[in-house]
Amino acid sequence: MRTCCKNRITNIYLDFLKKNSGNTSILDARIKQLFEKFSGCSLFFRSYAEIRTANLKNNVTAQAITFRCPECRDNATLVIINAPLLLLIWRIATFFMGQIARWEFEDNKIIIEKRPPDEDLKSAFEKMLDEYLSGDTLDPLIVEEELEKLNGIPEHCKEVFFNAIDYAQMWVVAHEVAHAISKDILSIALPEFAAIREGSENFVEGFNLYSSVAAKWEEEFNADLTAILILFTTEGKRLNINMDDVYNREMIASQIAGGVGLACDVMYHIVRKNFPYYNADANDLEHPPLEIRWAVAKNYITHISTPRPTVSLFYIAETIGIISASLTKCL
Repeated sequence: MRTCCKNRITNIYLDFLKKNSGNTSILDARIKQLFEKFSGCSLFFRSYAEIRTANLKNNVTAQAITFRCPECRDNATLVIINAPLLLLIWRIATFFMGQIARWEFEDNKIIIEKRPPDEDLKSAFEKMLDEYLSGDTLDPLIVEEELEKLNGIPEHCKEVFFNAIDYAQMWVVAHEVAHAISKDILSIALPEFAAIREGSENFVEGFNLYSSVAAKWEEEFNADLTAILILFTTEGKRLNINMDDVYNREMIASQIAGGVGLACDVMYHIVRKNFPYYNADANDLEHPPLEIRWAVAKNYITHISTPRPTVSLFYIAETIGIISASLTKCL
């Protein structure tokens, strides 16, 4: 992206903040940190869009602003990610981490033992969600204090969950950027995107939705799977590993699955709290239900990793789901 476009984007971003939230988000530094880790993704995204964070209203996940640069006349896109959502992913993941008593390897098996939650923990979990949904600005994280809360958590557990947080946040960013980039550009940059589009269209046909709703569902599935594809293809390059090796493919796939599972779980709880008694007809939903999005994501992760997985690709995501269910009063 040209310097003139970047300068224009900065001005648009600052103007957006002035009108909407009044200050720059502390999580811009987190986006930078993620891009430093996922360097391949960073290069891909920054070729087509600039990503910033802000406190968005009404629980909007992201907002894209596309414009024509007045100097070079190129099109440029600014994608603003909702900072509180990224913050909530961290908070819920670390809350879940506190429920792990043991996480070890024994004879090539993973031994995971969980603590039974009490009513106080369940109440604290619901309070965390209520604070997010209130729309009030969330208190910033103080890293040292947050890490102190995790003293006593098994080290391997912390490593796995911190990776899940990274992948969850990066998947959210990748999903929103995939929405903002045109289908023509994605088709050129990612040859596999054509198969994703065809698969999404065929899958949605089975729901007999109104054409306008079907188009929105297809867009969501396209963005979900494109984000997974970008993470999967760029991670092999970042780690400089042989992606023809089944073990390497499964390792990366299981970590991405953990992140996507965490993000879906967080969004599920947001929807659950917003609409506790909502049982809408599919044609009333602009987004596919999260359980369907997660099922489609799992199928795609299995597809791109290996035809016959030798390990459970979803043990991290499944562990997150079990802890999540145990903390939810209504389950």
